[in-house]
Order: sequence, then structure tokens, then C-alpha cells
Amino acid sequence: MRTTTIISILFLLAMGPMASFHLQASSEDGGTKGVGLADTGEKTELFRYKGSYALLIGVSDYDQGSGWGDLEQIPGELDKVQKMLEEQKFEVTRVENPNSKELETAFDDFVKKHGLDKRNRLLFFFSGHGYTRSNGKGYLVPRDAPDPNRDDQGFTRKALWMEKIRTWAKEIEAHHALFLFDSCFSGAILKTRGRGEGVPPHITRLMAKPVRQFMTAGSADEEVPAKSIFTPAFADAIRDGKGDLNGDGYITGKELGVHLESEVSKFTKQTPQIGNIKDYDLAQGDFVFVSGMAVEKGHEPDRVYETQTTKGSGGPGANGGIGWRIFIGALGIVAILIVIIAWIKRSSITSKSEKSELAPNGNTEALRREKTEKEAQWETLQKEIFGMKRDLAELKQTDERAFELKQRIREKEDQQKALEAELEDLERKL
Repeated sequence: MRTTTIISILFLLAMGPMASFHLQASSEDGGTKGVGLADTGEKTELFRYKGSYALLIGVSDYDQGSGWGDLEQIPGELDKVQKMLEEQKFEVTRVENPNSKELETAFDDFVKKHGLDKRNRLLFFFSGHGYTRSNGKGYLVPRDAPDPNRDDQGFTRKALWMEKIRTWAKEIEAHHALFLFDSCFSGAILKTRGRGEGVPPHITRLMAKPVRQFMTAGSADEEVPAKSIFTPAFADAIRDGKGDLNGDGYITGKELGVHLESEVSKFTKQTPQIGNIKDYDLAQGDFVFVSGMAVEKGHEPDRVYETQTTKGSGGPGANGGIGWRIFIGALGIVAILIVIIAWIKRSSITSKSEKSELAPNGNTEALRREKTEKEAQWETLQKEIFGMKRDLAELKQTDERAFELKQRIREKEDQQKALEAELEDLERKL
């Protein structure tokens, strides 16, 4: 039984790199809000969002005489988004029909409360009218903003300029922030991208770098339909897994953007704008959701497990290529075959020794005790090596600590080899 168990565990560890990503359920830390990445074999996290927070703002009932039409579908649409986000273990703050002051305060308070922790992820969602003035400046429209065609100065005093949103986005210290606007206005603050960039590279690299992503339902001079396509498409993309373009169990911001572009333009005349903030340092990573389909199968959105493709200095962590994972998997299988042969050989020798010595002498017992102790030492070293490799996966290869870890890993592996030689000698004596 022990032989079968050890071989099975080693086989799983070796086969891990051949799989792209793995999701696995866990009841540990069920009350947390974050998303974590971990190694499937050891169930130890490689990366984790400390907290997940969402601000939902809907303006459906505009002041009488303001000139803005009411958007009666918004409350129901926000209900759908809120339910999806709570299933993803976001803590949701919801603000409905804010006036000018309340709209600005909602953003500012949310950023100050949740935006200063680097390990948080923040999501902002606004549904309501947007407007672009002739100078190209875009605005979010609160319920008390007047029609700019009748009172332009009054409008600019009340409406929320998108430049303020960019200022908040740059002030946020949280690693990842996603801004979604079910509105139409100029996207001057965005560094837009072309279509077809939705399939993400290696997930760990994306989560390790900061990003401020923006998505709007349409561009300047386009009108928001009374019944939105953008909002339900967003909720369905996450909840039903429709935004998971490469089937890896994750939905990145880039995948979500491609999905929304396709769905919104398919059913409306709107042209969604998708992109990152115009800031190089804040445009390197990607926002990450867990596919709702994985959640339905019992996987918890706050506990995401990843295979050992993140281990090592390069390979999957550098390019995420399938060829690399196959290569590592093949090496793992060869290693397993070697271990199996050695284990069977040791088991055969021990069995013969036990059969030939019905009454083993004291020297034999001492050798067996020594062998058991050295096997335990070997297993302890193996656990230490796995732990150090997990730590190494989180560090940049240029980091001085990464060099030190590699040195320690080599030392531990040398100790293992020495123990293996001693174990072989003990088996010959037995």
C-alpha cells in the first residue's frame, strides 16, 4: 500500500506540468474574499488577492427637467451584476441615483477605503448616461446634471470628468483595478488595443504585475439603449464562463474585453472601447476572474489551484508554451520510471532478506533503523525543495534572493544524492 501511495503521488507531481491549469475545490479560508494561485500537488498558494471589492453605481432616475431620459432597466441589471460578483466573493458597495456630490464621494471614499492595500483587487462599475463635449472630454452624468446643450457650464460643474477617474486610478495602490462603464463617451484616457488580443499569456505573470483596465459600452456620440447589452454580457461572461476564451478556468480582463466587444457590437450599433490606462507601469498585468462554470462544479472562487507549470526559472513562467509543459512532463515521467524501478529493486532485496532471516540479528535491526531514518531525511529534504521552488516562482530572476534560493536548492539536492548513495549501500548490506 505504501509503495502504491508514494508512486501515485510522484506520478501526479510529474504529470502536473503537462496540464495547462487546474481548478480544485477547497473549504479552507472560506470566508476570505480573494483569489489565490497555488500548486495542486502541495495545495500551497503562489499568489492571492487579499481582498476583492466592487463599487456598483447606477443612475436610472434623472431629475425632472434635466433633459436626460430615465433608464428604468438599470436596477434589475445591477442586481444581476451584484449577484455574480458576490458569487465571486466580492464585497459589493452599491450606490443608486447619486447627485453630483454623492457620485464623486462614492468613488473617493471607495478608493480611500480599499485602494491602499497592494494585494486587493478593485472593480468599478457605472451604469447611466455618459457624455462627450466638443473638446473630446468625457463625463459621467449624475442625476442632477443639466443638459449640456442648454447649460454647458452647469453641466461641467455637476458631471464627473473622466480625468478624475484617471487620477483615482493612478492613486490606487491596489495591484489590479478594473473600470467598467455602461455608458458612451470619449475614451481619451485609454490606451486602446486592437481585437484578437484576448488569449492571455501565463496567468501567474499576469497576476504579478499591476494594471488599470477600462471598458466602456460605446464611444462618443453613441447612445446607450434603454435595455443594455453590455451589463448582462458582462455578468454572463463571468457567471456562465462565456468570457473564458481559452478554456483554462480563468477569465482575464483581456478575454472579457474581447467577449464584450463581440457581444455588444453584435446586437447594437455601439462600439465598445477596451484598453488599459495610458501609463506604462500600470498597463503590464491583467485582472483575473474565476470562471463561473468552475464555481458551479464545486470550485471556490477564492481558492484557485495551479499546476507546477510555475516552478523553475523560465519555461512556463516566461512564455507559457505548451511545448515546454510537454517537455517538463516527459522529464517527470522518466524520473517516475527511475523511481519505480529503484523502489521495486529495494522492495525485492528487503523481501529476500526477510525471508532468509527468520530470526534477524542485532546488526540487521540496526541497519534497518538507520535506513528508515535516512529515508525520513530524504523525504524532509524533498518537502523543503518543493517549498523553496514555490518561493522561487514568486521572485524575479534578477532578484538577489532568487540567486540565493537557487543555491540552497542545489545544496539540498546534493544532500539528497548523498543520502541516496548511503541508502543503496545500506540495502546491499541488508
